[in-house]
Amino acid sequence: MMFGFRRRESDAPVPRQDWMTRLPEKARKAPLSSLCIPGSHDSFTSSLVPGCIPGPDQPELIRKLAKDFPRIAQHILYRWSFTQHKDVVYQLENGIRYFDIRLVAVNDEFVIIHCLFGEPIQNILSKIKLFLQENPGEIVILDFQHLYNFTPENNMELENHVKQEFGESICPCPQDPGEVSLDFMNSFRFQVICFHPRPISRLFWPRYLAPNPWANTTSSAKLKRFLTKGLDERPKGLLFISQGVFTPQLSTIIFHCFSDLEHSCTRRCNRTVRSWLNKTRSKPNIVITDFVLCNKCSCDIINKIIRLNQS
Repeated sequence: MMFGFRRRESDAPVPRQDWMTRLPEKARKAPLSSLCIPGSHDSFTSSLVPGCIPGPDQPELIRKLAKDFPRIAQHILYRWSFTQHKDVVYQLENGIRYFDIRLVAVNDEFVIIHCLFGEPIQNILSKIKLFLQENPGEIVILDFQHLYNFTPENNMELENHVKQEFGESICPCPQDPGEVSLDFMNSFRFQVICFHPRPISRLFWPRYLAPNPWANTTSSAKLKRFLTKGLDERPKGLLFISQGVFTPQLSTIIFHCFSDLEHSCTRRCNRTVRSWLNKTRSKPNIVITDFVLCNKCSCDIINKIIRLNQS
């Protein structure tokens, strides 16, 4: 006698490299604001270079402490600055389609920043371009969240860099974001949407078209309530980012100075996000987390988000 065992949903394989291309027609015709899209928080911090001098994104107190105690600062900042281990190519190949970007202008380059300094954004954009060329049915959302030390001239240079890489595959800001679907994007061969805090042309979409509220907590209960409230109150027709992240306070770092962000905060946070996704009655739009694709829990989150587009 043979016994059959039902495979749990979280164990079933999910094709991730071209998951948008595989979506059913109904999902492809729906506005992007109604799709469920996995994203990463501080997306490109895997490229951070260890160092003891924190950048302009940090408060004056942190910069002063790093200056006064450089050896201690180098040890601690290295552990708490990284929010991702996987690079952009790995993230793209495994389903991530929204990228949270923070840049600082340094001389003639725009580099990734999260306390420490990372890779120039031009290198990363080139890798995204190659992926999109190889996967014409996929799209990406590039959200330039924070730009440090940027002048108006720097903003223009950044726009030129983006335009040079992606050209006519960039979707300009529409009059009605609710009209933008995957089918709409594909019909014009658009593959890239860019958000910018101070857009200077229709190449970039203004930030208010993608609200991105921040819980600023390390409490699982508070984060769940915050995420649920965000979906309940989200503006209709706009993209909406649910930040499934814990934010450590200075005291958190001091009391866990020999640990790091992943072990002290993110693993518990990702378990919280997975539990919330399994119980919430409202479909999320874009969900971002730290240390994507680094363990089974994170992969479960991405699989769940992609599967929600089938319902």
